[in-house]
Amino acid sequence: MHVSPRPCRALTVALAFCALAFAASSTLAQSVIASIPVGRTPVSADVNTTTNKIYVANSGDNNISVIDGATNTVTATISGVNTYTFDLAVNSVTNKIYMTGIYSGNVIVIDGATNGVVKTIFTGAYPWRIAINPVTNRIYVANANTSTISVIDGASDSIITDIPLPNGSAYAPAVNTATNKIYVVNGSNSVNVIDGATNTITATIPVGASPQKLAVNSATNRIYVANYNSLNVSVINGATNTVIATIPTSGNPFGVGIDAATSKVLVANQTGAAADPVDIISGASNSTVASFNVGNQPSSVAVNSLSRRAYITNQDSGTVSVISLPNDIVISEFRFHGASGGADEFVELANTSAADLTVSGADGSAGWALVGADGVVRATIPNGTVVPRRGHLLLANSTAYSLSSAGGASGAADLTYTQDIPDDSGVALFLTQNPANFNAGTRSGAVGFSPVTNSLYREGIGISGFPSTDGEYSFVRKLNNGTPQDTGNNAADFSFVSNGAGIYGGMQSVLGAPGPENLASPVLSNDTIKVSLIDSTQASTAPPNRVRSGQIQPGVPNAFGTLSIQRRFKNATPLAVTRLRFRIVDITTLGSPAAAGGPQADMRVLSSTGVVTNSQGQEVVTVTGLTLETPPPQPNGGGLNSTLTVALPGGALAPGNSIDVQFLLGVQQGGNFRFLVNVEALTDPSSVSAGSERKLKTGGAKATSGSKQK
Repeated sequence: MHVSPRPCRALTVALAFCALAFAASSTLAQSVIASIPVGRTPVSADVNTTTNKIYVANSGDNNISVIDGATNTVTATISGVNTYTFDLAVNSVTNKIYMTGIYSGNVIVIDGATNGVVKTIFTGAYPWRIAINPVTNRIYVANANTSTISVIDGASDSIITDIPLPNGSAYAPAVNTATNKIYVVNGSNSVNVIDGATNTITATIPVGASPQKLAVNSATNRIYVANYNSLNVSVINGATNTVIATIPTSGNPFGVGIDAATSKVLVANQTGAAADPVDIISGASNSTVASFNVGNQPSSVAVNSLSRRAYITNQDSGTVSVISLPNDIVISEFRFHGASGGADEFVELANTSAADLTVSGADGSAGWALVGADGVVRATIPNGTVVPRRGHLLLANSTAYSLSSAGGASGAADLTYTQDIPDDSGVALFLTQNPANFNAGTRSGAVGFSPVTNSLYREGIGISGFPSTDGEYSFVRKLNNGTPQDTGNNAADFSFVSNGAGIYGGMQSVLGAPGPENLASPVLSNDTIKVSLIDSTQASTAPPNRVRSGQIQPGVPNAFGTLSIQRRFKNATPLAVTRLRFRIVDITTLGSPAAAGGPQADMRVLSSTGVVTNSQGQEVVTVTGLTLETPPPQPNGGGLNSTLTVALPGGALAPGNSIDVQFLLGVQQGGNFRFLVNVEALTDPSSVSAGSERKLKTGGAKATSGSKQK
């Protein structure tokens, strides 16, 4: 729950300091953007990622619907192709479609350029489902009644061999293109593993009851099996051929698909309801992070990671649901000029999801690319790079970057580049390293200024004006609600901050500080670091929870005294917290946009010292001071995006323990005020047993609001 910080006009008005729960569903979410009528009983679909066409097998009409992924319309129907069309697979490299016909015992080969049948291949009895390895150009057909896998050479479209299965009927194959292994669901509640080089079975893995379909993430070497009667998904480690997790589903799981760009797994469930659920599973945490409804009896999932779309066939509704897949990575802070000149620049990326994110090129390329508006790649992010959940990755120009020591080494770049990004330019992050695929579909996000003519490298019209002189400033994505704001409009989504609230390139900045964050930085942790008053018997506006002082402190900006806010933070994780800090994400300060409702206060964030106060009646409580983090220097006090860190006694805060801290604000001008912070933390994985060894990185925000008078 978020309690908005409302402007207050007098000291007697209550000061809110409440938690904003950071749920996974509150970040960028999947959504159904279209429902496309197709033929009767659509049972299967697959995507040609090169042509952006989707092919749907309609078993009730014995035909195939061809959908244009750009317009979400059916552009062709391929008729008379088989007796009871059941499954199909697309080879995006050769532009061929292979479709099984159960009753006719064959596979039909279709030319994607002409939509014409080019060959019929007879296989075993009841060819059930089919999979393709586009790297080796091999097609694998599961023949249910003969318990064999037919291996087809895609060059000649002829059968090379039939592989007998020892464990009952062959139902569904899937391929790992990286290891050239084929995984086959069989009738004995297990999965056979086939070596694609030798066409021999090398392992058999028990799974759940009545497995239907499966999908492979070739980048992570994980296999996901939909166990219909067990109501769960088995996760197989392809390196060890063992089930490493079992994930409950929202119904009877049937279809499975992989979003290669984010390693998320989409599971289509059947419940008998008019609208059935699709679960989104994090491949990093093996947990369900979201669910949404589609049509009736969803039976297959086809994913185009390049266009950020997924396609769900609803066999009883006669439709295909089109799903918009979110980009979990956003550009969260940047600058193309800094205190040390035009090459003093950086681009910070944020993982907005509740799970670690493993970089994987959406098209099978070597990873992701940060590209300038001139089309030149500035930096590449290799496959396998793991961005912590709600954490960051930092790229910087090694020629003149000056903030490596910012935020207690949080500013040290994870990856570097050397070619300058022009001050008035823009950049885009693409989920591929293949320049041929640098397009809107693979773009995760972009930031740029209004002079950028190519809209691929800005969002909206871009940010008006651009700083081109030296200064300690940056553009920070707004976090007013605790989560990154992403409306697709750079001008609306970013705030311009500097340590002097100066004017650069005709742009008024807000007092604050650049705050670059890297892979090792503390991450958003408010839902696991719980806040409370240090004295619950007193109002939040009353001492010792809030103390207003008119005494002027020397050497710091506080023309009208200070406001002290004291709060208790409890470690609600099972791990020891080794670092704790607070990021200011909203504040009324020098240069802040004026708000309606009267005069606006000018508040400055100051370092504080430890104090001893009375709490719970007469109990003596030691309140720990906070330190305003530098560099960069903040001679005018801290503001938007500044961070405060606390020295933890003994270097760690044990699970269940609490620490009381003091936020100290200098009052430069009286009036209505806002003050909103996010809690950031790091935990020590070695402080618990092996089964729980991972950093807890989720969170939200803490808010206060009120008014300061002279």
